[in-house]
Amino acid sequence: MGKRLRSPAKEDIEQPTKPKNKLYVCTCERYCHRQKQVSKRTLARHSQYRDRQHYSSGSSSGPESSSESNSNTSGSSGSGSDDESDSDNSDIHIPPNKKARFHEPNSAENFVLSEDSTEAFGDDDFAIVNDHHFSNSGRTSPANSDFDRADPGSLDDDSHPDSVDIPEDSDGESDDSEVDADDAGVVHDVADLKTALAFIAAVKKASLDNGDLDSDVVSRLRKPATKPPDISDPADLHLLRNFIATTHIIKKKVAEWSGVVPILSHMCPNSCMAFTGPWSERDTCRFCGAARYDPITGRPQEFHTIAPLGPQLQALYGHPESAKKMHYRREKTAEILATMDANGQLDIPVYEDYIHGRDYLEAVICGDIKDTDIVIIGSIDGAQLYRNKQSDCWISIYIIGEMSPLGRFKIGAIFPDSFIPGPKKPKHLDSFKFPGVHHLAALQKEGMQIWDAYDDKVVTSRPFLLMETADGPGMTGLNGLVGHHGVYGCRLYCPLKGRNKEGKPHYYPVMTCPTGYAPHSHPDVDPKSLPQPSETEYHDNLQYLLGSVDENDYKERRKMTGICKPSLFSALPRKHRLGIPGCFPADIMHLGMNWTDVVLSLFRGTIQCEKPDSKDSWDFAVLVGDVWKAHGKEVADATPYLPGSFDRPPRNPAEKMSSGYKAWEFLLYVVGLGPALFYKVLPYEHYRHFCKGAAVFRCFGQYRIPVEMLRQCHKLAIEYIAEFETLYFEGMPERIHFVRQSIHAFSHLGPEAIRVGPASLYSELPMERTIGNLGREIRSHSQPYANLSERGLRRSQVNALYGMFPHLDPHLEKPLPCGSIDLGDGFVLLRAKDEHGHELEGEVARAIMYSGKHQIAEVQFYFWAKFDDAEHALALVDWYSEPCPNLLEHSYGTLWSCGYEPGKHLAVIPVQSILSVVAMIPHNVGEEALRYFLVEKPGLDMISLAGYQEADDAQMDDDKKS
Repeated sequence: MGKRLRSPAKEDIEQPTKPKNKLYVCTCERYCHRQKQVSKRTLARHSQYRDRQHYSSGSSSGPESSSESNSNTSGSSGSGSDDESDSDNSDIHIPPNKKARFHEPNSAENFVLSEDSTEAFGDDDFAIVNDHHFSNSGRTSPANSDFDRADPGSLDDDSHPDSVDIPEDSDGESDDSEVDADDAGVVHDVADLKTALAFIAAVKKASLDNGDLDSDVVSRLRKPATKPPDISDPADLHLLRNFIATTHIIKKKVAEWSGVVPILSHMCPNSCMAFTGPWSERDTCRFCGAARYDPITGRPQEFHTIAPLGPQLQALYGHPESAKKMHYRREKTAEILATMDANGQLDIPVYEDYIHGRDYLEAVICGDIKDTDIVIIGSIDGAQLYRNKQSDCWISIYIIGEMSPLGRFKIGAIFPDSFIPGPKKPKHLDSFKFPGVHHLAALQKEGMQIWDAYDDKVVTSRPFLLMETADGPGMTGLNGLVGHHGVYGCRLYCPLKGRNKEGKPHYYPVMTCPTGYAPHSHPDVDPKSLPQPSETEYHDNLQYLLGSVDENDYKERRKMTGICKPSLFSALPRKHRLGIPGCFPADIMHLGMNWTDVVLSLFRGTIQCEKPDSKDSWDFAVLVGDVWKAHGKEVADATPYLPGSFDRPPRNPAEKMSSGYKAWEFLLYVVGLGPALFYKVLPYEHYRHFCKGAAVFRCFGQYRIPVEMLRQCHKLAIEYIAEFETLYFEGMPERIHFVRQSIHAFSHLGPEAIRVGPASLYSELPMERTIGNLGREIRSHSQPYANLSERGLRRSQVNALYGMFPHLDPHLEKPLPCGSIDLGDGFVLLRAKDEHGHELEGEVARAIMYSGKHQIAEVQFYFWAKFDDAEHALALVDWYSEPCPNLLEHSYGTLWSCGYEPGKHLAVIPVQSILSVVAMIPHNVGEEALRYFLVEKPGLDMISLAGYQEADDAQMDDDKKS
């Protein structure tokens, strides 16, 4: 059944009483870009591309704010009234597949100008959109912004899939609001709060029968097939392998075989909101007033695509090989629970997955997660498809936690969930997330039937939502908190109260009370005794917020609690998700981007300086002038020594930092090269402090974190936060903005690893890679958003087919090269190909575990040798020296500096002793001979930290004096 459209009244249709000199002016963003004279027909056609902002004389009221209102946001030339109750017009029904054509679209009247007078329309009806408005929320000023940087996952970003641009520090100063007004889903008043509750109430009533699923899909969820579909027809198999996009038949067959039939929701053509949930009956956008339906054709102007999760999960069990991979979680969980002693204590020596996390294990032990359930991790992020024009779009995905970490992050195992077209950011994220969350709630409450091909039985399964991840702006729309500039700005909802500058609305996580502040300011906070986030406290504060009686009361309670609204995910059954705010974890990828940005802005002296402070007193601002240029050259000179497996090497930051410098480049530069290249450049205390932060980030960026290393690095993290304020903030009110949320977040890395596992396993990196590889699949640049949605939906359908037919998956391991030998443990011996030896540019070393300790060596060659009646794969290596103990201690294990004398320390070792490929980069330390420092790829097990033992204070004092 179609939605209702208002028939135009006589006064809405242009009357021929003033035909003289009429001009039609369009300001659409897509074609005209300014006030451009066009024909009446063109004006009507361009209406969907105009961002219509309504201004009324003497009033600042915007479009209607409730679903019950049916105001005429288009206005009329004869009347300024918004009340339709006196109109003689009757509503008409327009089925979605029919067209409605009017003599004169209402939207055109808003832009009818007369050279004689503007009395033909009221001020209420005239809007000029400022196409070049710069929103400064959460970013630096335009003068300091790097506009030529490629956007994360954009088509202009032609680097490897893991590359994303580092943004301007998201913790910087911005507008005058205590909340992040530009973030999707931010609630500003009590009416918005009521809207959030209405969406939650709708999700709580979810069932498979009242959703938007196709009836055949619902039937399959309740009664799945007990064998894969038949694709033995050679013609079908050929079409399936090639997926001929222009063939409608194969698209229908793929949807039929996979069971993944999209849910299409209507949305505002300006991306403000989706017409879902409580807003499903609206005909106009609540925010900009744009019409839901095209005024000429009567069809929806824009769609939001959702790939339902249930059929995708069913498909992953449709083949014994795929189903076996989905048993990893239950098998690994059983191994961990088997270590429980009589007192209920578990033995977890190494944290290497969420399965080792406290929250997950507690959910298993109390019965919330069963063996047949499916653990999922959601993620959402926005990207700009094109660098030089507004082209925002948002994508969400699901990562399947049933698979091992080695398999769950591959392209074929990441399932796109929904696509929000641009070109603008959504203003109400809940309305877009609603269909997917509604579907998830229905699956959790009713359960779905899955045929497990490995066990050959049908089981009842419910998805368990472990986590939802996003960047900072996206997270405020998910968790309902105020964002990083609020009084309680920690994204994990810890109880640390922020401090602000006098008269400024932005708060920063400063532990120490600034000098000269009023006595009522809260006292110093000890980072070692800072409480962790509490679900109970969150719920108590949320109830207090919901008791707001008016706008002023709401704003005060929002400030006191740090909560804007209840999260839409709170509508999901508690036993099928982690608690709130615990299901919204930290994101180490964006943390690394923001932390490196803060560090470099301090070292370069580019961070904002406020009087009476002076940059002349900044002894830490050393990377300026010729020093900065020389330092940038050192970074570039390290490139030949970095292995190809390190992906994109960092370019010269002195020349390229404002030219699309990638997040991966920043991490390799600051975390990898920094401890060596900043040595004797930074003041001693600042250098040691920086290395302490680099050690913390290296530790918690690993995929495997031993318990002892976790404890040690958490201690370093707490020290780093306290010393940061001592060295940089120094109690000066004008430096409060130095202390960002990215500094405070270090205090949570250790406890979060214990709670939900290593942060690298639930970072936003898979989301960014998905944006990148889907963006590169776009083939229609005239309709990029529709094409992106189509490619994403196809990805979901094809991944589901791969679950049922693994032999079709091109991402499976390829056969070994000709002449190679599989040595086991992930090692393959390739046959010799070069006829003559040749010089290699740079040094590619290997990290080796030999005789029970970590060592670094240069591999000369590999060979076979037969002894003890067996053949062995061996390597001839040339050892580097042991790392300098003083540099290792001064740098907290981050500067592993070794000597190397080629040909003097040869040895033969088994190839299985090799742990990883590393870089050994030459550097000079004083007057000593040339040395080499170790650089490891971020995310690997850091052998440098494993070799560091903390010295006592007396020893460190002696080293400092020497």
